[in-house]
Amino acid sequence: MIPKGLLIISIGAIVALIRFFAFGYYQFTGIQMFSEAVMYKTFVIKVILFTFGFVIFYIERRNKKGSVSNVASS
Repeated sequence: MIPKGLLIISIGAIVALIRFFAFGYYQFTGIQMFSEAVMYKTFVIKVILFTFGFVIFYIERRNKKGSVSNVASS
């Protein structure tokens, strides 16, 4: 079973790749403002997903070691 944190991190990486291939080649055309806005939004989402996924991954690793302090993680 893949940990939820790694899954979210990999989804963020796939989104970053899609963003690069979709908007990386059109930087010098007329839709530069649009692509910059989209990149800013996806960058913020990617950072949030990455930190969220890393926290979940860390919590799952700590729980696997036998610590049951984090009961409310659901």
